[in-house]
Amino acid sequence: MSKTVADGTERSFLEDGDTVTLRGFAQGEDYRIGFGRCCGQISPVLMYTE
Repeated sequence: MSKTVADGTERSFLEDGDTVTLRGFAQGEDYRIGFGRCCGQISPVLMYTE
């Protein structure tokens, strides 16, 4: 699955600096419960050396 991003390019992966927003809910006949909006930014990998 690919997505067109703000600058017009089409990507099927995340890059450093991208912001990801998740929203979700579950709904039944007489209820709806959700966790609202959760946002985060993709950071570069941290190099670990001993």
